[in-house]
Amino acid sequence: MSKASQANGKVLLSTKDLSGIIVDTVGFKKDVIEQRPDDIKAFVAAMSDAMDYWKQNTDESNQIMAKGLKIDLAEFTGTVPGLKFLYKEDNKKLFGDGKGDIYVSTKNAIDFYMEQKLIDNAPKPEDVLNSTFVGGL
Repeated sequence: MSKASQANGKVLLSTKDLSGIIVDTVGFKKDVIEQRPDDIKAFVAAMSDAMDYWKQNTDESNQIMAKGLKIDLAEFTGTVPGLKFLYKEDNKKLFGDGKGDIYVSTKNAIDFYMEQKLIDNAPKPEDVLNSTFVGGL
């Protein structure tokens, strides 16, 4: 958004206007889930720990993330207010033991992909989501 607003164009809509419209997720192939569940559990726990660390060490974390993204600190921190970060309890609520809002969002995405003919068969949300690892936090 910061670069777009500096260009010779006009920002029509931003994530500040439609919170939650863009969702970043992490996914694993089914065979990885089946063959390496302990690694996935460790990954999910590490992500949760990283979010907790950021909450407790915001300035240091912002510097680390800006450096990792190869942008200056002001640009990185300028994006933060337009984003919603999910912590452990947020993720548990989002998955809702197999009945949370992520299932509705996934169904909407599947419907969109079908409409656009990007996929030929519509999977069920529960076929592509797995709350096991979030629930284990």
